Amino acid sequence: MFSKINTILDTIDAYVWGIPLIVLILSVGLFLTIRLKGVQFTNLGRAFKYIFKDETDGKHGEVSSFAAAGARRNRVPHQTDGTKQAD
Repeated sequence: MFSKINTILDTIDAYVWGIPLIVLILSVGLFLTIRLKGVQFTNLGRAFKYIFKDETDGKHGEVSSFAAAGARRNRVPHQTDGTKQAD
């Protein structure tokens, strides 16, 4: 059973991997860049502004983008009141 699945996957791998995959990835990237009007370039300044802006306006329960990324990556407990939580 598993040898048959492995044979099928090896056949698909032989056709797709290499130059066809590189061409496919580049074509999809070019298509999406044109279709979305270069959103990754036109909004780059706004993205950096949101990443590096000062987020100390004092709203209760606000989590900075850096803290949110760290919480997702390291599974740190969410803090809303600004106090340190015990481990």
